[in-house]
Amino acid sequence: MIKKLYKIGKGSYGSVYKCIDTSSNEFVAVKYIKINDSVEGIPPTAIKEIQANNNFKNENIVRCNSILASTKEIQLVFEYCPCDLSKYTAKNHLSYSQVIRISKQILLGLQYIHKKGFIHRDLKPQNILIDSNNNAKICDFGLCRYTRIPSKNVSDNVITLWYRAPEILLGETNYDYSVDLWSMGCIIVEMLSGKPIFHCDDEKELIKMIFNKISKRDANSEVEKASLTKKNLKRTIGCIDDGILDLLSKMLEINPKNRITASGALSHHVFQIETSPN
Repeated sequence: MIKKLYKIGKGSYGSVYKCIDTSSNEFVAVKYIKINDSVEGIPPTAIKEIQANNNFKNENIVRCNSILASTKEIQLVFEYCPCDLSKYTAKNHLSYSQVIRISKQILLGLQYIHKKGFIHRDLKPQNILIDSNNNAKICDFGLCRYTRIPSKNVSDNVITLWYRAPEILLGETNYDYSVDLWSMGCIIVEMLSGKPIFHCDDEKELIKMIFNKISKRDANSEVEKASLTKKNLKRTIGCIDDGILDLLSKMLEINPKNRITASGALSHHVFQIETSPN
C-alpha cells in the first residue's frame, strides 16, 4: 500500500509525491497521472514515459518499481531520490572530481538509453536526480523518442531552451542522439561554473548567443576550428582543466555530425581516473 506524504514536484501531466510503501516501509516517489475522461484519455507524454520505464533497467536511470492503474489515474512508483542536480549544485560547491564522477554516471545512463534506441530530448539538471549515496540518475522520459520506428514528423518543440541543440533551434527535425550530448555539455559547464552557459529565453537570441560564445566561423582549417572552439569556450567558462575543456569542445560542437557520442565521451581520458563520491 502506498501512503502519500507530501508533494515534491509537478509536471505538465501529473504531480509527484513523496510517499511511503507501507509493505516495505521504504520511501518512494510516485507520479500521479490523471486519466482524462475525454477522447484524449492518457496523455501521450505519459504513454512515452511508461514505455520507456518498461524498457530501462540501469543503475544510472531512476528505477521504476511498479506501475499501478485504475479507471481514473495511473501511478508510476519510482525509487526515492532526495534532490535533483539543480538543487544539489545550489547547495554544494562541486569539486572537479565530483563533476567528473557525476558526468560519468549521466553519460553511462545516456549510453544505455541510446543503445536501446531512445533519445531523451529533455536532459537538464532538473531531470537528473541525486540519490542518498550521491549517485546521479536520469529521470523523466515524457519527451523521449524511440528512433527505431521511422517518423517524418519529429517535433522540434523539445528540450528546455537553455539546453537545446543549435540544429533544433534552427528548425531541424531530422536530428539524432547527438542532441542529448549537446545538453550534456551544457550541464557539465553549469556544474563547473554554477550558472547556465546559454541563459536566454528567446530562440533567436539564443542561437546568436551560441555562435557568439563558441563560433568557429572565422577559422580557415579544421585544426584552427577546433582550436578556436576551445579558446572561446575557455574565455566563456573561465579557468578550466584542459582535459574537460577538450571534452566540452567535442560535446558543444555546432555541427551535430561531428559531435561526440556518449560512448565516445566515456572513452575520453578525463574519465579514466576513478573519483570518490565526495
